[in-house]
Amino acid sequence: MAPPLYFAQDPLAEGFADQVLADHGRLNQDRPGLPLLAVVNAAADDGLAAHLEAQAIPFRGVFDEGPFQRLAQAGPLLVLPPAAAGAARQLVRRLRDKPALSFIACAADAEAIRTQWCQAMQVAADDEPGARYLLNLADTRCLPDGLALLAAVAGPTLLPAPGRIWYPARDGLLRWADVEGTPADAPVRPLDAARWGALLEAGEADLLLSQVHLHRPELLQSRRPSELYHAVQCWLWRQPKPRDDVPALVAECIGWLASGAPA
Repeated sequence: MAPPLYFAQDPLAEGFADQVLADHGRLNQDRPGLPLLAVVNAAADDGLAAHLEAQAIPFRGVFDEGPFQRLAQAGPLLVLPPAAAGAARQLVRRLRDKPALSFIACAADAEAIRTQWCQAMQVAADDEPGARYLLNLADTRCLPDGLALLAAVAGPTLLPAPGRIWYPARDGLLRWADVEGTPADAPVRPLDAARWGALLEAGEADLLLSQVHLHRPELLQSRRPSELYHAVQCWLWRQPKPRDDVPALVAECIGWLASGAPA
C-alpha cells in the first residue's frame, strides 16, 4: 500500500464551514442570487466521488466533458450545491486535513461554471502555442498564486460572472477573494519563461516536503505543516540556482531538517 500523502497545510480551522456560510449569507444580502457551491480537489481524495454518490450529494466533474475527460476522476469536482449547512460541514469534516476544499458563489449556472473553471485551468507556453498545460486551481496550496496569475495575465477568469471564492490559507484559516467574470471563450492564457519559472519555484517547497515524507517522515512530525512549509521555503531561497538536481536537493534538505531546521 502506498504511504499517505503529505500536505504542507494545517487542518481547517474550527468553524470553517460556519464562517463560509455566514459570509455567504451577508454577501447574498448585498447581492442576492449567488448560490453557494463547493470545489473539491479530487486528486487529494480518490474516494470522494463514491462518498458523494452514497450520500446523494450531487456533483459534476470539471473534466466530465471536453478535451481532458481522461483526467475526470482526478480532476476538480463541483459539488452542487452544498448550501445546506449539513452538507458544507460534512465536506469540511472529510477534507479537514487536505488542501482540497474551496467554496464559490456565482450567479451563473453550474454548467457555465464547470466550463469556465476548465478554461481558466489551461495555460500555454509562449514557445508552444498549441500545447495546453493545467493549473490545479482546486488545490488550495496553489490557489493563491493561481488567483494572482489569473489577475496578472489576460485570459479566462475563474468564474463566468462576478462572484466570490472562499478557501483556506496554509494555516487553515479562512481567506476569500472577489472574482471578476469573463467569457469562457477568451483566449488561452499564454505564459512567458519568467512566469513559468515563478510557478515552478512556487511548488518547490511542497515537492521537497513530499519527498522528505517518503524518506524521513519522522522529521516532519514535530512542527505544524504550515511552519515547515515556510521554513523550507526560506531555506530554498538561500540555495543557489539553478536547482535542477532534485535528489541532491532532497538530500540536503533532509540533512538540514535533521540538524534542527532553524527557521
